[in-house]
Amino acid sequence: MKYTLALKKLPFEPLKKQIIYVESSYDEAVNKYIQDNLEHLCVYCHLRGYEFCYFPKMFEKGIDEDVLFYNAPYANRDAQPESIGSDFLLRYMSHPENKELIPPSLIYLSKKMKEKPEKGETLFKAVSVTDQDEYPTIADIFDLRLKEIVKELFEGVESSSQDMFDFDDSDESLSYERKRRDANFSISEEKEKKEKKRPLRKIWVTFEEMLGGDEKPQPPKSADDRFEEESTQLSPEVKKEIKKMVVKQGVDALQLIQYIKSLEPLSRLRITKDFHIFVPDYGNKEIEMFPLHKAVFLLFLRHPEGIIFKHLPDYKEELMEIYSQLRPTGNREKMLETIEDATLPFGDSINICCSRIREAFVKKFKEHLARNYFITGERGEAKKITLPRDLVVWEE
Repeated sequence: MKYTLALKKLPFEPLKKQIIYVESSYDEAVNKYIQDNLEHLCVYCHLRGYEFCYFPKMFEKGIDEDVLFYNAPYANRDAQPESIGSDFLLRYMSHPENKELIPPSLIYLSKKMKEKPEKGETLFKAVSVTDQDEYPTIADIFDLRLKEIVKELFEGVESSSQDMFDFDDSDESLSYERKRRDANFSISEEKEKKEKKRPLRKIWVTFEEMLGGDEKPQPPKSADDRFEEESTQLSPEVKKEIKKMVVKQGVDALQLIQYIKSLEPLSRLRITKDFHIFVPDYGNKEIEMFPLHKAVFLLFLRHPEGIIFKHLPDYKEELMEIYSQLRPTGNREKMLETIEDATLPFGDSINICCSRIREAFVKKFKEHLARNYFITGERGEAKKITLPRDLVVWEE
């Protein structure tokens, strides 16, 4: 039996390269078959660039501690995630009244969906693995259905052999080159696809454009106007580092979700005598910044009411006082120039500082928590650090 399974408000974003086993009630024969052949099923899918997902065994591989504590810095290191059954996804059915009708099945995302999902829905293709009338054993129907799914998902991928779907292939019997061709498009094909999508550059201008037209020159934008764009920039290195840590997609996110409870507490912020910054309740991680960025951060931390960017010159002396404590042996003349730049309402320096402050926190934990600690604010309004000040500890 083949059917469409509509799931609503999933707690993660599913991946197109995952084949997931689901069932509404425990089927002993199917589960025994999967458990006895799990390694073989996983290898078979992996060599073709796909992942076989069996929830009851999913948590046995553990979760990377760096990933865990980036996404949930408040997690208990010794805690174990609650296991989930193969009926977990069926809790999110768009029509839960049909749950008991769902047989043991393999579900997957497909481009060949005729139906259109409703808002908030995800549509999966599904095939039953218990069609016993046509196929006498679980092994027969399970193997056949898995081959059919992989073949459909593989459509359009060049293969060097007609027997690539033979279920008896072993890891050792496939050469490295065969694995590479089976699992991915070639590099040249990917490059060609990207070239086709690349927009053509405009290589001509009109006469009016050459003359500059009748448009009047626009006044320069203030730092406040540019805040939203400039203060959210991250360096390529930090973006790459964060990408490794953030878990947004696929059923692996479920393991993380089991660690994360509905309550996501904010950590205290501890400022030491020598101005080191720590988050004690998030693994006591240190938040590291360059002196100027730290001085701007401490300035805003001192002012919970916030600071309007056009009023920055009013805070020049206070910012210089903080900066001098962070750089007691610095050249005073150059330090004054630095602070002058940082308090210019039309300059770039203040937004660069805000960007680096944001970066210092999102390197350590996810942004939805980190945004309580860095400088935020709407255009024209005071920019501030929203962290409740009763969580800020200044050591004396």
